[in-house]
Amino acid sequence: MKKLVLFLICFLVFVNYAGAGNFDNDEDIVSLESSNIEYRLGGIEKDSLIEQTIRVRNDLEEPLALKEARSTCECLESFSAEQVVDRGEIFEVAIDFDARGIGPGDIEEVVYILTDNMGYEIIRLVILATIIDSE
Repeated sequence: MKKLVLFLICFLVFVNYAGAGNFDNDEDIVSLESSNIEYRLGGIEKDSLIEQTIRVRNDLEEPLALKEARSTCECLESFSAEQVVDRGEIFEVAIDFDARGIGPGDIEEVVYILTDNMGYEIIRLVILATIIDSE
């Protein structure tokens, strides 16, 4: 009986751990409801390189025709596929953030997502982070 209980506990822990990477959770998706959205990277150690894929749901009233993504700083590279995203669908913006040489403190950088949509030609994805001194 003890072995069965131990097995069930281990199984439940494994299932919970395996599901931790599931990105269907709404907390992992940024809602696009206007031309300004924010994404918080949280704390980043100074002199580190962060690769992150940001998932954005089109909650506008119309499909969105994405053209490209550009960033405001050499420390931030951004990538997005050229595509049409229907209302309610999710698209991804990949970023590489290089914190090398950036002092400790709060930072704000912007990824500009360019579209063909009237009124939403430029979507500002504001990236917020806190650089932490690792020493």
